Amino acid sequence: MASIFKAADILLPKHNMDKWAVIACDQFTSQPEYWEEVRRECGTYASAYRCILPEVYLGEENTEVIANIHKAMQEYLDGDIFETYRNAYICTERTLSSGRVRRGVVGCLDLEAYDFHDETDAPVRATEKTVMERIPPRMAVREHAPLDMSHVILFCDDERRELIEKIDTRKLPLVYDIRLMLDGGSVKGWLLTGSELERFESALQAYENRKGDMIYAVGDGNHSLASAKTVYEQSGQKDHPSRYALVELENVYDPVQAFEPIHRIIRDVDPEHLIAEMKKAGWKAGAGVRWITKDANGELVYTGKLVLADLQGFLDDYILQYGGELDYIHGEDTLRQLVRKGSGREAGFLLQPVTNYGFFGHIAASGVYPRKTFSIGHANDKRYYLETRDIR
Repeated sequence: MASIFKAADILLPKHNMDKWAVIACDQFTSQPEYWEEVRRECGTYASAYRCILPEVYLGEENTEVIANIHKAMQEYLDGDIFETYRNAYICTERTLSSGRVRRGVVGCLDLEAYDFHDETDAPVRATEKTVMERIPPRMAVREHAPLDMSHVILFCDDERRELIEKIDTRKLPLVYDIRLMLDGGSVKGWLLTGSELERFESALQAYENRKGDMIYAVGDGNHSLASAKTVYEQSGQKDHPSRYALVELENVYDPVQAFEPIHRIIRDVDPEHLIAEMKKAGWKAGAGVRWITKDANGELVYTGKLVLADLQGFLDDYILQYGGELDYIHGEDTLRQLVRKGSGREAGFLLQPVTNYGFFGHIAASGVYPRKTFSIGHANDKRYYLETRDIR
């Protein structure tokens, strides 16, 4: 069987990587001030910031912005700012805000093996429900883009810890060691070579051969990957570089993996009415979802099997009937601050994390989790754009 995860021709900036690397575009969606600080931090340096469309700006007219993204990508390629590592993997160690270290391997994923739809037997699957409305703007960025910029994290189900954990980076050449801007911690990267490369590729092939129907799961960045898949399929070119997407492979069993819940905030509503309607719909006092408003708080549970699915369904129906705007928030402190500083027409919902043990089994047996169920770590610990590929 041909490998699904494989080496890639990886580009890295020759200089000022700390200015190049910026956080995933789907972070800080309610905090435009964060992205303004990113813009100031990057200054006039070459930066991935000019190659992405942060979701905080979705809803605005983005046609000119996307054209400028493609222009910046081409200028960076023409400007010879990159070092090229042919047919390479990059081993990473990301030091998080907690001081703990998360390990991974950057390579590329064959999109022929990936399917983001709810019901699929593809070897590579989404972990959360894909929100189709989020695909078009990302497709607009991906289509005609000369660079593959990635914040995707791909999970392997390697309980034996034979792939990533056994790589001995002491035997490998270091290619970067940088601080990440705005409290992002730091990251190191090594080029996988020699006997370590041989051992990794042998273990990778054995892993893919033994895993059966579900080999990998997209832990983060699924909407970007779904957009890349759709653009590739529409091109009809099976031998085009866009058939592959850059990802970072990580082990779902790594104890550093923190499946942080993604909380909900609903704006422009009467909070008392919303909570009253929840109770009318069958939500009762008990351990389930904690809710907070500017003046009150409590905890409610529904009788369904998956609390988040019940909550998401209720909030979607409520908005259809009464209006309001739903947003997804990373971090309990951030949610509490948004509610506390709000107008009083907000309600926040604090959710519990899922567990990484049995994660693959749940998806294989029950399908994807509801949209925006979890986030891998806190917002500042999300993957930064760093490695890239030429996909012209």
